[in-house]
Amino acid sequence: MDETRRAWGRNIRQCRRALGPDGRPRSFAEVDPGPMSQARLAELVGVQQSAVAKWERGITEPRMAHKQMLAAVLHQDVFMLFPLSRAERVA
Repeated sequence: MDETRRAWGRNIRQCRRALGPDGRPRSFAEVDPGPMSQARLAELVGVQQSAVAKWERGITEPRMAHKQMLAAVLHQDVFMLFPLSRAERVA
């Protein structure tokens, strides 16, 4: 499960960094505003910034409701953002 959490964390971080602070893809901005911050993502999802940091580092895993919110905020399908591990797919 640790490797799965780390993979999910990489997905969250990559998707967050692809968005600007306003939640729109950075590629559409005339001037690159920089990536969405962990604090901004936390605000949009309704958690503390430290929770986002822990998710991105693979220390903890978001609850299902937060996974759904993350997917919506990051413009991703929940199953693409949080794919099952090989063991979970087989079971």
